[in-house]
Amino acid sequence: MSKRYNYDYSRLKDRIAKKYGTLTNFSAAMDCNVSTMSMRLTNRAEWPQGDIIKAKELLRISNRDIGAFFYTTNVQKD
Repeated sequence: MSKRYNYDYSRLKDRIAKKYGTLTNFSAAMDCNVSTMSMRLTNRAEWPQGDIIKAKELLRISNRDIGAFFYTTNVQKD
């Protein structure tokens, strides 16, 4: 049985809602299309490292907490 890793962005989504209210507002601050941002938050597109750093700064995520927001995995068995 193979394993597929998906990232759990629930904490990131909560921070976006708290700081920006909507994904549209956050996407504008990131200078990113809303569709692309949605795809990233649902594991249909990857986060480029530069955008992770930009999001970290905009959302005031500390360096020590970056893993909890961007690298928490859910493991699903196929």
